[in-house]
Amino acid sequence: MFYLPTIVLFMLAFFVLLVLLFALIMVGTISYAFDTVGLDAGAVFGLLLACLAGSSINIPLHRIRHEQVVTDPVVPVFGFRWPVPMGPPRDTVVTVNVGGAVIPCLVALYLLAKTAYPLQAVLGIAIVAAISQRLARPVPGLGIVLPAFIPPSCRRSWRCCWRRHKRPWWPTSRARSAC
Repeated sequence: MFYLPTIVLFMLAFFVLLVLLFALIMVGTISYAFDTVGLDAGAVFGLLLACLAGSSINIPLHRIRHEQVVTDPVVPVFGFRWPVPMGPPRDTVVTVNVGGAVIPCLVALYLLAKTAYPLQAVLGIAIVAAISQRLARPVPGLGIVLPAFIPPSCRRSWRCCWRRHKRPWWPTSRARSAC
């Protein structure tokens, strides 16, 4: 629950971050990646703003009834101890977040349609999804957990493996040290 002074500080921080985000887009820091696929700065800002606005919208998909409630107030996950919210028994609602799932998936489908290598993109998505699914695990009281570095690391490894055959194996002045 937020109280009046706290919510004012959060709103102020939100608007400061929004202005900073807009400045980074206009300078070109964030929009560089989107420029390569044909999205201008205005579209990128609109997408990021839609993701921020949509992050508070959840679409319910399924309801799961619980008979047993987690009684351990702290659950260890990947070496960290997370507090579990305690309360009366209630249902679990499986939802899809608009800003965190629906809009990014629509952007990914748009980019997939524009790519020159759709088969390699789908194969990369399938590999990252399979590794993430294999390493994710359900934790009672928290949900499904996955270390945050796994998907980007898998994606980077896939890109390095895929691009390796497109570059000369000998060092050149234009070759980058990272993939």
